[in-house]
Amino acid sequence: MVRYIIIFVLLGASSIDLLKGQTEPKATRFVDVTFHFGANYYPGGELEDELANGYKGLDIQYGWQANNSEHWTGVFNYANYGVGLWSSHIGPSDILGNPMALYGFVNFPLYRSKKFELLVGPAFGLAFNLKPYDETTNPQNDLTGGHAAAFFNPSISIAYSVNETLDLRLGGNFIHMSNGGFAAPNTGYDMYGFNLGLRYHLNRQLNGNSVNYSGMFPEKRIRNKNKSSSINIYQGFGRDQRPDFAGNIQSYLISSSTIEYQYQFNEIHGLTAGLNVFYDESSQLMFTYPRYETSVFPAIHLGYDFHFWRLAIRPQFGYMLTEAGRSIKSTTFVRLALSADITRTLYFQMAVKTIDGFKADWGNFGFGVRLFKQ
Repeated sequence: MVRYIIIFVLLGASSIDLLKGQTEPKATRFVDVTFHFGANYYPGGELEDELANGYKGLDIQYGWQANNSEHWTGVFNYANYGVGLWSSHIGPSDILGNPMALYGFVNFPLYRSKKFELLVGPAFGLAFNLKPYDETTNPQNDLTGGHAAAFFNPSISIAYSVNETLDLRLGGNFIHMSNGGFAAPNTGYDMYGFNLGLRYHLNRQLNGNSVNYSGMFPEKRIRNKNKSSSINIYQGFGRDQRPDFAGNIQSYLISSSTIEYQYQFNEIHGLTAGLNVFYDESSQLMFTYPRYETSVFPAIHLGYDFHFWRLAIRPQFGYMLTEAGRSIKSTTFVRLALSADITRTLYFQMAVKTIDGFKADWGNFGFGVRLFKQ
């Protein structure tokens, strides 16, 4: 753990050095230290007693706060963003390990006054230091079959300004860690609770002795209302393990091929509709459905896109078009994707598709292109 903290501090220090000599910075930096405490959500199994005492965690964030209306955060009332390191105790370490995560975050202000901010935002990253299921040495852990997992933490918090450099923060969060079906089992870690912390601004410069947010930040920039549309083609690949083969190193190819129409109302909001072709190599092993001899499952989806900077959060809701898809998989599915624009035409995307509600079926990574963009 020590080496990760050292790396984190060095990265923060190097960023601070870049600001030396600036008398009126367009962005300030901050360090946020937060303590987490709450409960574990567990659907039932071998770990009920081990998870009964809840979880505790320590979160260290290094972030940026812009105050320039031309910056991308201006349209969001000057959101702050950065990177974080999270460490926790969930239960017995000899069964569950000592989960940690490195992640990126963004906090969008819903309300701001002289002393208060109401913030909401997501964090995405990679969890590690997990102790996976093993049929011999760790058969009790039915949460994960992998040493690492995706980390997702949506949160809401209130920040109170104690003085010009120090804020007190109180919030609530839900933490989910899942390997997306890459390794079985994959029940996933789910935690919910509260957090309490301090945020220290490293180079905030103000006139006067108290914080005046209305003086620090100009008026929120009016969003660009230019509309656009495109035809997107996306191809993603991944590997998964069958849940009934927990502990087996055998994995199977999965892929998601998508063609969709994307319409963007403005620089923030957009909608999509499209056709998907899912391939699951492991479906040939589903002896429960002997009359279906297929690994290909066509589907349709509708989705909403939330754009910020070069990124977009893309929740989508879909329907399987064939009887085989509805029987072997499920009638409907949800896909949560995060895309990143590499160029105006090319983008990278990672996504998790669900089965039977919100249970992860598989995760995949891939690239897409925008055609006929107008």
